Amino acid sequence: ALAGVEVKAHGDHEDFTLPQVDAVNVWPYVIGEVDVSPRLEIPVSLYTLVSGDYKLIWRKSVSGAGWSDRDWPNATSEQSDVEDVTHNCTHGCLFNVRVDKAERYDISSEHPTLLQALKMRLFEVREYYYSNEDDFDEACPDDADVPCPCWMATNRYDGYYGPYAKLDEYK
Repeated sequence: ALAGVEVKAHGDHEDFTLPQVDAVNVWPYVIGEVDVSPRLEIPVSLYTLVSGDYKLIWRKSVSGAGWSDRDWPNATSEQSDVEDVTHNCTHGCLFNVRVDKAERYDISSEHPTLLQALKMRLFEVREYYYSNEDDFDEACPDDADVPCPCWMATNRYDGYYGPYAKLDEYK
């Protein structure tokens, strides 16, 4: 239970259930009272797990890397085609996010034992992972020649990524 509140079914769907909440108090870490976060593992999705300094991505391929640094991209940045950047993660990609914050270098071949251990852990946490399966219409025109998030960044948000779901105010 999160903050003493039980997770229960809601609405008209009495058979609707959520996985147990794994609440971890990270506030002392956020405000600087402690130097190490009590949260050492983050199941990001059914295909991605961050554990300590490492991130596992395990799916067919990952494209559209949004590599950036402190001052790039911004409204005056030269446009680049992030769709050309692809990692083949069929067998799992492994990144040391402490030293490679941009996730440019797949180190899975250098750490096969760690790769296997994180894959096994991903299978374990998948059982408790909740994924919202809501579908939405994209706010981009049907004839957009780039993926919708890129089109929105270029045409609506002055070069920055932002929401791309069709909202009532944009209809």
